[in-house]
Parts: sequence; structure tokens; C-alpha cells
Amino acid sequence: MKLIPIIIALIYGVLSSQALADECDGVPSILRISNYLPGGSEQGLRDASQAHEDWYRKNGVDANDQFVIPILDVDPQTDDITKNKDRVATLHVNSPASIASRENQDDTSWKAFLKMYAANTDVQETIFLCLPQGLLRDQD
Repeated sequence: MKLIPIIIALIYGVLSSQALADECDGVPSILRISNYLPGGSEQGLRDASQAHEDWYRKNGVDANDQFVIPILDVDPQTDDITKNKDRVATLHVNSPASIASRENQDDTSWKAFLKMYAANTDVQETIFLCLPQGLLRDQD
């Protein structure tokens, strides 16, 4: 079942969050590289990511953000850039903030967005990052 690796990746992210925060003088974050599944889509992943972020907001966590980041391919001969149709990245910025909602992380809404993720992508790699402070500030 494709849901199991996603649940493991999310739990691993939560359990590792405090250690990550202790080692990072910037913004501890989690980058995941995933493959789209047959029938999966960028919009489906964006919907899952938004439901994930909404879940955090409803559970009192507003110090983290979820981003869907298309992966781009560059043709070295022509410099043409195209969106990779097979792979995508997601970024969970300030992931240690999620610890504040840990006791609620098995409710119906939590399970619903996990199911949405599982219908769209299969996580291939999880990378813990220390983003520099201010990297993602608004660019007005």
C-alpha cells in the first residue's frame, strides 16, 4: 500500500524535528523528492499540500508552511526549459513547529490529506535542510 511510506516519512519528519532544530541556526525544513503515480497530478499534490497546511492551521500551528515545487528539465543543446512530468519536490518549511500538534496527528482530516498525497506521489527521497533565515521572505 502506497500510504505506508508516506506515513513513515511524515512520522520520521516529526520525530526528527527537534534534533533538526537543535543543529540548525536557520529554519529547519524537509525537502521531499517524489515521483508522480499513474493518475497523480501536480494539482492533486497541491490540493494535498494545502489540506496539510490547513490541518496545521486548524490545530494551532501557523509557524510552518508547505510548498509544492515543480522540478524543471533543461535541454543542454537548446537551453529549453520544461516542467518534469514524472518528478516533483515538496518543501515543509519550519518543520519542528509541527510538534505542537502531534497529539492530533491521527484524526480524520490528517488521514484524508495523507490519502491525497498517496494518490498522487510516491516519496523517493527525504532531505533535511537548514534554510538561511529570511530566504523565503515575501518578494513584493
